[in-house]
Amino acid sequence: MNNLGELIKQKRLEKGLTIEQLSEKTMLSIAILKDIESGAFNRYEGDEMYVRMYLRKLCKVLDMDVDEVTASYLALTEEIKKEELEKAAKAVEAQKEKVQNKNNFQFERPNYNGKNNVYRDKSHLKFIRAGIICVVVALIVAVAYTAIKSLPAGSSSESTQQSTTGSVKTTKKKETKKKETAPVKEEKEEKKEATVSFKSLSSSTRYPMYQVNVSGETDKITVKVVFGKKSWAGFYVNGVASSKFENRTYKAGETVTAKLNAAKFKKLKIVNGRSTDTKYYINDKEVPLTNAQKNAKTSTLTIVKKN
Repeated sequence: MNNLGELIKQKRLEKGLTIEQLSEKTMLSIAILKDIESGAFNRYEGDEMYVRMYLRKLCKVLDMDVDEVTASYLALTEEIKKEELEKAAKAVEAQKEKVQNKNNFQFERPNYNGKNNVYRDKSHLKFIRAGIICVVVALIVAVAYTAIKSLPAGSSSESTQQSTTGSVKTTKKKETKKKETAPVKEEKEEKKEATVSFKSLSSSTRYPMYQVNVSGETDKITVKVVFGKKSWAGFYVNGVASSKFENRTYKAGETVTAKLNAAKFKKLKIVNGRSTDTKYYINDKEVPLTNAQKNAKTSTLTIVKKN
């Protein structure tokens, strides 16, 4: 089942390409390329259409026959389905055997005729337990009574008064401290607030580009993407695939969020295989795409930070 993956890996090595270089040329993540070369196509069950798209990209870069590679992949998917059906049939047979064994199981009837029968009358033990409990309760009551007698009169009331007055004083001090520190917190929160604005650098439908301006004191830039359709997406921060994101297939309505270092962030590129109705946000402010850009089937959105 790994013949197709080994063939692709061999072609890549003949071209003298590393897996990172192949990722840049095909715009596919390194994780996907490793899965393909290792023959792990069973991880993409239900996403056969996207796998065929990945293979077409690889064929263009590696000069391979698209029809032959596609036919090999379809044959592999049939093998995977056969293996899954065989596993399911074995599981059903094993479950039937368990049910049959349960039905054939019978309990042995216990023998009540022995001299040392565990079911004989032991009612006398109940009286022994009751006597022990009564003795313990009597001892507890006696200890409590002597402790109360030994306390001096009026000590309990004074201690309660002191504790209540002390608690009132401490609560008043805490309230005054909270009132004093409240305006300081508000000033800090005002300093941390940052405003976000966008400027269109390219009105292209498939390759839109926007400049983002983040003013104010902030050390993080939050990126959020809400997918409108089921789509594969790749994220590249400053020209490199970032560990903050996962390049994979996302479901319709799924949301991905990541926080980036504001000082190091310069450029973000989002490759979307099916970008219709997808929304993009920077610090909870939506990127103002045009209607044509929102309705594009595929797009590569570039966001550049203003220096």
